[in-house]
Amino acid sequence: AATRLGAAESVLGSLADARASLARAADARARAAEAHSARDRVIAAMTAYRLEASFDQTLAGTYRQVTELMEDRGLV
Repeated sequence: AATRLGAAESVLGSLADARASLARAADARARAAEAHSARDRVIAAMTAYRLEASFDQTLAGTYRQVTELMEDRGLV
């Protein structure tokens, strides 16, 4: 039970990290849309892209963790 609790806490932490990353990406996209120079637009767009890639990786990892928990519980 302690192992599952730790795994569940890890999943929740991963989801919180993913949410924060997605929020930062949205902020970067907004900065890109409002930028006054091409340089600032490119920097903000690159930042958003990196944050979205990080979000995707976190989400994929979280999916694997949840799938493993579900398999352990016989839910899959």
